[in-house]
Amino acid sequence: MDIQTLLDALEDEKVQVKIREIVDKKKGCAGTLLENGQLLNVDNSELVLVKESLQKSESENEDLKKSIEELQSLLGSEKKAKEDANVAVEKLSAEVEHKDQVIHELRSAQQPLVEDKKRLESDVITLNQKLEFYRDKFRYDLQAFKLYDQLSEQTRHSLSGIFKDTSVQGLIACGIQEKNISNLWDYAKSETVNGNNDDIANVISLFNLLFQRFTLAYPMFSLQDVKPGDSFETQYHIKHSSSVNTSGSISQVMLYGYVNSKTGRVIKPSVVKL
Repeated sequence: MDIQTLLDALEDEKVQVKIREIVDKKKGCAGTLLENGQLLNVDNSELVLVKESLQKSESENEDLKKSIEELQSLLGSEKKAKEDANVAVEKLSAEVEHKDQVIHELRSAQQPLVEDKKRLESDVITLNQKLEFYRDKFRYDLQAFKLYDQLSEQTRHSLSGIFKDTSVQGLIACGIQEKNISNLWDYAKSETVNGNNDDIANVISLFNLLFQRFTLAYPMFSLQDVKPGDSFETQYHIKHSSSVNTSGSISQVMLYGYVNSKTGRVIKPSVVKL
């Protein structure tokens, strides 16, 4: 029986009488009570108190029910959160496991690449060493080829009698012959004196480079030792037409001649400006 049914029953007079009897019995009284020396009759006030107590209990019971429902709701939410968290943990664990597998595969694939990289780096070092060797060994040859390639078509045609083969090897082979080195100097001297060839600087540089190779085969020859400030001497020098003075000190060496260092004979006198 629920509390509301009990409250409804308390409205019944028969029930009220029965309750009075029960209350009197509990107090050990036959129908009257003695309090402060006076006889008190049991009336409906006790029934009212019981009813109020029952109503209060019902209200507290409803509050308890609500609290229980709220707790059940919180427990349900907590359970759902735990379940969701477990699902998320399982998902993340699967992703971590997958990534670990990918990392393992990448590391496995990386090893041969690392070995290839080391091998290629070693090959590059070897090739650079070889390149440096050939660059040092043939540096002047390549410079000579570059200088010749920069000459105008007209100048190259004028030198065709000297350079019959215009490859790198051909230029060196032709240029270091004694006759050809002499002819190349004569051409450079003629263009220096005339002063109307835009290629003259490259022609002189080409002669100087080839003369260095020429002296490897003929070490008795060397460029003439002359510098600005030296006195002009007709047996050693050729005066350029742009000279201000007819004699005196040299102001500029325009083309170095060469000599036989063993005999001291001047093969080609230097072209100078006074």
